[in-house]
Amino acid sequence: MLISRSHGFYFLKPKKSAGTTVECVLGQLCQGENDVYTKFRVSEEVDKNYRQGSTPNEFSTEFVEHTNYDDLSSRVDLSGLTPIAVIRHPYAICASACAWHGRGYKQYNAQGFVSQKSDDYVRWWYNKRFGPNCDAVYSEERKYEMYRQYEFYGDALKHPDLITLRFSHIEEDLNNLCDQYDIPAEIPHTKKTNQYTPEKCKEILYDYQLEHIQEYFKKSFDYWGWEK
Repeated sequence: MLISRSHGFYFLKPKKSAGTTVECVLGQLCQGENDVYTKFRVSEEVDKNYRQGSTPNEFSTEFVEHTNYDDLSSRVDLSGLTPIAVIRHPYAICASACAWHGRGYKQYNAQGFVSQKSDDYVRWWYNKRFGPNCDAVYSEERKYEMYRQYEFYGDALKHPDLITLRFSHIEEDLNNLCDQYDIPAEIPHTKKTNQYTPEKCKEILYDYQLEHIQEYFKKSFDYWGWEK
């Protein structure tokens, strides 16, 4: 999560949507006295290279990297700042979250399966993590709040100058943003893993899983017009 008062924007960082990459690049613009940035969980070297000169202030430690709009706006005056959002197809968000999340590996392997991050693992972990009958540890509140982008961005989506970066065209869109702010377009691939497209997800996930994603991402599907 970034706030650059010196350049007039704030960036909200959703999960599994290239947020760390965007944060690395835009971190170059968070070096003003009143700018705010949260520390992200990649190497210290990347953090240092893209935020050279930045100085943590009182707000930098008050927020987490995935702070949502409601939480941020309730504590910080965002007036006069343009929001920047990254959007990704809900199918790909969920598939990527399942492939990335390693908590299920031990249980999966104990059942005789050995292939981590395979298509079978993604389907299996989806049911454990997000499915209608998911494990009790993943409560409805956490399951929904962590990944639904529409709710994550809240009223930021109503801003007339909202800047939207598309995950599917992240390099192109981020390059254009770099041109706008006149900063180097050196884009790091900080946590590059499996590249899940909506089409690939349709082949991997079961029909009932796709329908479930459509249900709890309904506002996102409606707002951005995602193809089902």
